[in-house]
Amino acid sequence: KVQQGELTALGMWPANFERNVRRVWQIPAGLSVNAIPAVLGFWVNRDGQIEGSVEIIVDSDNTALTESALLALENVRIPPLPD
Repeated sequence: KVQQGELTALGMWPANFERNVRRVWQIPAGLSVNAIPAVLGFWVNRDGQIEGSVEIIVDSDNTALTESALLALENVRIPPLPD
């Protein structure tokens, strides 16, 4: 039984995924991630593979930033979803 405030493996998955993306994401020099947002949408299957294509939901005003985010998703090791 999970106690209140206790993180499950599934509850920790998003943070692990984000940490892995940050390790491989090479942000173009001179850009601030907080200043120019790009939002990507995608599905991850249970094995940790991106299912289908990545969709640009909000495109950054800076093409290099959007492209770097897409490249990070191509190169990231996505952990499999826990049972």
